[in-house]
Amino acid sequence: MIKKLVLMLALVMLAAQSAYAAPDRVGKTDIGLSVAAAIPDADDSDTAAYVGGSFAYGVQSWLALGASIGWAEFEESASGIEIEERAVPIFADIIFRVPATEAQAQPYAVLGLGAIVWDADINVANVDTDIDTAFAAKLGAGLDWFMNENWILNLEASYVFSDTEATVTNTSTGASISAEGETDFWMVGGAL
Repeated sequence: MIKKLVLMLALVMLAAQSAYAAPDRVGKTDIGLSVAAAIPDADDSDTAAYVGGSFAYGVQSWLALGASIGWAEFEESASGIEIEERAVPIFADIIFRVPATEAQAQPYAVLGLGAIVWDADINVANVDTDIDTAFAAKLGAGLDWFMNENWILNLEASYVFSDTEATVTNTSTGASISAEGETDFWMVGGAL
């Protein structure tokens, strides 16, 4: 899936089109929809599709402030137990742009601070899971490719750092156990 997404985005970027230099983005707002692969660090979790949205406001030629929100569903299995975890990452982003030149592409770095709202289901009778909302940080790099003055194709790779606490409760006895763990993952994808 990741290979197909990267190939499709590369073909769009390399398609015959007139060159368009990056415009001045100071005082302008960017709004985008993104699709990415969320690749967890945990060996027993599957890669998930991530969908989201973002906006950014150009404060200086080299600086933008924004926000992003998304959704992904991870699946894990261990000893015949299936766990579905849903994540809603919410970030306030600081975007450091390489100042625009006559080039059609503009590289950038992003630092995001926020939280991930978690929810989980487990396929065991009389067992309930609760995962706490967790502080999260995002560190990434990307490239904005200007197709014209109003449309930007974006490629980005970010690493999301997050620790959270999960509690598993036996609903018939009331017994519960809690554990803390890392829920770090990569997000690699694109936006329009």
